[in-house]
Amino acid sequence: MIAPKDVIAAAEQEWRGLVAEHLPHAAPESIWRFSRPSSSRADGTQGWKLHVSATSRSAADVLRRAAPVLAEMSVLWKAPGSMVDIRRLNSGLFYGYPQIGKVITAYAGDADRARSLARRLDAELRGVPGPRVPFDRRLRPGSVVHYRYGAFHPAGQVEVDGAQVDALITPDGQLRPDRRAEAVPGWVEDLFPAAPPEPPRGPLAGTYLAYESIAQRGKGGTYLALDLRSSPAGRVVLKEGRRHGETDFDGRDGRDRVAHEARVLAELSAAGVPVPALLDSFAWEENHYIVMEHLDGPGLLELPSERERVRAAAGVAGVVAGIHAAGWAWRDCKATNLIAAPDGVRAIDLEGACPISDPDPWPWGSPGHVPPEWPFTTLVVEQDLYALGAVLRQLLDGISVPAEVNGLVAALLGDDPAERPPAAAVQDALDGQCPS
Repeated sequence: MIAPKDVIAAAEQEWRGLVAEHLPHAAPESIWRFSRPSSSRADGTQGWKLHVSATSRSAADVLRRAAPVLAEMSVLWKAPGSMVDIRRLNSGLFYGYPQIGKVITAYAGDADRARSLARRLDAELRGVPGPRVPFDRRLRPGSVVHYRYGAFHPAGQVEVDGAQVDALITPDGQLRPDRRAEAVPGWVEDLFPAAPPEPPRGPLAGTYLAYESIAQRGKGGTYLALDLRSSPAGRVVLKEGRRHGETDFDGRDGRDRVAHEARVLAELSAAGVPVPALLDSFAWEENHYIVMEHLDGPGLLELPSERERVRAAAGVAGVVAGIHAAGWAWRDCKATNLIAAPDGVRAIDLEGACPISDPDPWPWGSPGHVPPEWPFTTLVVEQDLYALGAVLRQLLDGISVPAEVNGLVAALLGDDPAERPPAAAVQDALDGQCPS
């Protein structure tokens, strides 16, 4: 088996080679590479843009197959200069949620050329995987070709909700905002008029009603929802894993991760580890969903008193110790993944967990909570212990605790994985600081 770091390095090298061949022009302080200088207005100031999506695994194939079509049509087009930037783009965290999937952008311009280019790209790339581009129209179900009408070079700016946004010019010369969430402005005819969408069916229509988004990113969303099976309807958390969302080089996407989290939650709950109760798990259309107990309580760093923070610190160590005793490594221990529920600290967001007996060689973790040996490490218990130290340092900052506790936190954050104390020992030491 090829080591993950070698797979990633080979993919980066392949992508950079293709970019050098097809996209020779760089823009200052930009992730993008262009087919020709982008500062020229020869392509117009606004018109139809085509976005071709791809995963990290399919990106090179997409570029290799799309480039001849784009060159023949003589359109200006761009793509990220590195595989790192493709992964960041598809996460939705670094360049904004609307940018997910926009691995290739072609400035097609007028409707006839855009329609022709979209069809040619779709035919060339049929069957290639890629995520949905948020807010764009998709040429057909399953296509990686998306489109929207927008500014190439903004004609100016207009104010929307107190902020200045790029503007489009309407046929009568008025300036109108170029809204990301509006792929086809009302005064423009759609490239591919579609039939009205079918009404929702299945569990997301009659069983669960999502009413508020908690988080959105490339691999999926998390929502507050109502479980309509009870009366009155109960509040639950609905987590969505999207097909082709943030696909890693090993092929796992958001859908796989959420389906895996269902297994982790079930096993940890059975072992008595304080995690949300798993209420349902199902596939619907392209995605996978899990329904979890809604937990009341603040985040750990919102706790106001020193006593509450010390108790929470002991609870965090207990959670990590329980996960390890159940045979799992969490790999994403951090304050935002812990809730101070009325019955004690609970862990959430376990999609990256792996069995200790079969450690996942692919990187998983959050900045500021990963040890020096990360990313390519199979010392998954030691990774958790380092992250535990990072959380305890945040929780106990400015609180007077015995030297023993400070020493344990320092050891957890040490460079030598073998010197990090087990979570159960840390819990014991902190429990001693929590008077009943």
